[in-house]
Amino acid sequence: MKTQKSIVTVLVSLLTVVGGALTAQQGGMGSMQMPSQEEMMEMMKAEVERSAKETMEQYDEDNDDSWSLDEFKKLLEDMETETAEMAKMMPSMAKLGAPEGETDEEKEERMKKVFEGADTDDDDSISLDESVAYQLEVMEKTMKAMMGEENDGEEEESDDDEEAGDDDEEEEES
Repeated sequence: MKTQKSIVTVLVSLLTVVGGALTAQQGGMGSMQMPSQEEMMEMMKAEVERSAKETMEQYDEDNDDSWSLDEFKKLLEDMETETAEMAKMMPSMAKLGAPEGETDEEKEERMKKVFEGADTDDDDSISLDESVAYQLEVMEKTMKAMMGEENDGEEEESDDDEEAGDDDEEEEES
């Protein structure tokens, strides 16, 4: 449950920043400017690093300071459950959850691809640093989804980027 609470904390903080900036941009708060996406990411980085450590401890069942594929799949399953709940209140979040109608085999393959994308040093485990990097990537995609931005006009992702982004749950947590 700590993972879900951390995800919610990060997203509520993000919504507060974005909401306040939008209010200011519409003339409600004087000269306050909408922070850039980079500024919002920087504001969230400290929270992501803190929550990543907590999440690592929560899902690292063998206490080796990294996640195996099985440990990571448990995290993703919990995140997908939380994303589905959040999507009930914020429909734009639905596209960050598990695909509808996905078979067990497809889910297994998708989770494996996400794991491989987050395991940037290809050692068959995800370290705390890899977790933070992955979660920051997920946070950026989450922000774009919340702000209604699409990937149109951006360069096509490489195969590695696509694998890391196949499961955009906020991953976040952490």
